[in-house]
Amino acid sequence: IGAEVNEDLTIMPITFEGQTGNFASNTQMTNLISRTLPGEDVTVTTAAPITTAALTRANALYMNNGIYTFSYARMLEALNEVENSCFSLNTSFAQVADAKKCAGAFPDNVRFIDDRNGGSTGIVGLAFVGGLSLISQSFTETDNNSVNGPYGAAWLMPASTTFIHEFSHVNTLDHAN
Repeated sequence: IGAEVNEDLTIMPITFEGQTGNFASNTQMTNLISRTLPGEDVTVTTAAPITTAALTRANALYMNNGIYTFSYARMLEALNEVENSCFSLNTSFAQVADAKKCAGAFPDNVRFIDDRNGGSTGIVGLAFVGGLSLISQSFTETDNNSVNGPYGAAWLMPASTTFIHEFSHVNTLDHAN
């Protein structure tokens, strides 16, 4: 068993067209990470909201009922912008494991699709494996409190499952083969 890992996570809410993304409270986020990634001592803070050059009306593929849909390429650009902002928070670090990590929360009026091969599958989170940052859909609750047993339903809310999946990528875990 290795030494406990100290993690500093900065939440970066993304603002677009009057709406701002958000995650559950800093306390809930700390608990979520600690419960799903044992051995992590986590400190979560929330920064001021940011805007990204990737997310503009002109860059949207389409808009329907106030929800703007963006391509995979725009999602990747937005992730790069969060990553660059995260690098600016890290004055120096010996290795990525020691660096402050960042999580961009995109608002409910933003959707992304994987259109790389003519597809239209929704994407709810993205991260660089071994990078500093992720972006994920907004959510206010981490746990599905209606679950009272180990079978039949997930105990995490779907969006918090996405977040922890992407946070695991930031912590160098990739998909299994």
